[in-house]
Amino acid sequence: MRGEELFHEGLILRDLHRFKAAAKVFHEVRILNPDFSEAWFWEAVSHDNSGNEMDAIPCYLEAIRLGVSDELLPRAFLWLSSSYSRVGDCGQSEKYLKMAEENGNYQPKEEYELLSNKIRKRNERNEKLKKDEI
Repeated sequence: MRGEELFHEGLILRDLHRFKAAAKVFHEVRILNPDFSEAWFWEAVSHDNSGNEMDAIPCYLEAIRLGVSDELLPRAFLWLSSSYSRVGDCGQSEKYLKMAEENGNYQPKEEYELLSNKIRKRNERNEKLKKDEI
């Protein structure tokens, strides 16, 4: 199966909420084409959706480095921020949340606002927990 066909198979698996299987397919696609930023992005999202933040983070970073499309870039920044927040790295989370805000055009706006508020609250909780540990 060619890379393009595999990529579409990964998208179908994602639509079916088979996130782990989708991540594996997108991984195969990026082995065939390591510079395909959207394969990196969708692998990241698939890991993210399956709760595997530690694998999602480097994939988001590589998608951004490779120049993921302008349409996906604000999502990449926001969802990367969320992943960092979930693993307790508030500094990186805030950095990418700010980048998401600076890049704008995230649609639907309601989804963006809801997720960015959740990230901020999670970061506040994480910071409070760190202070309480000291």
